Amino acid sequence: MTATVIILAGGLATRLHPLTLTQPKSLIPINGYPFIGWQLKLLAEQGIDSVLLCLGHKASEIADFVGDGNQFGLNVEYSVEESQLGTGGAIKHAEHLLGDVFGVLYGDSYLPIDYLEIFDKFTQSGKLALMTVYKNSNEFDTSNVFLGLNGSLYYSKRNPSRDMLHIDYGFNVLRKEVLNLIPSNIASDLSEALEKLSRDQQIEGYEVWERFYEIGSISGIVDLENYLRRVK
Repeated sequence: MTATVIILAGGLATRLHPLTLTQPKSLIPINGYPFIGWQLKLLAEQGIDSVLLCLGHKASEIADFVGDGNQFGLNVEYSVEESQLGTGGAIKHAEHLLGDVFGVLYGDSYLPIDYLEIFDKFTQSGKLALMTVYKNSNEFDTSNVFLGLNGSLYYSKRNPSRDMLHIDYGFNVLRKEVLNLIPSNIASDLSEALEKLSRDQQIEGYEVWERFYEIGSISGIVDLENYLRRVK
């Protein structure tokens, strides 16, 4: 199967100043190699064919490193925003480049999971979306997902409740029609559309067991570097 993944890497990464004052977050060295290189290598190893990079801040620097994706065994295309559109707005802005089904990965996430298995699970579900979730119990961040025994879930980033033990792991699969829930040409957060889909019981939950890694903080960078030393 052909599997396309969007990587949302257009943010300003202000939480990582001064690291990101002179370089985009995607190019922060992780064990001496740009983070986005690690992301793309992982996706290629997992059988992903094509990637759409949604960029904004310092987009040309990222594009100069990644190129057409051939060095990673991927086909890479680009969607570049002129202003900050948020995670939802960035996907909407790239709508003309998307097929009927695509995965969404955040630009600061390294997720050691079976991506093709997740696409297959999404196809079997018959839902408009699939969200990977991890039983976090508020350990790494605030848990925001209630996962039912049958794979149903309720998600709320804005109003998490005490019975939510899981967290949005950072990889979602969507049908293109989900973009009808996202306004055009204004900043919006993907979480708003996902919360509505969960209320309408249109998201399948897929539980993963390996913790997520991210570079949104210095401690997260250290954790990822240690993990990659162990497995690479």
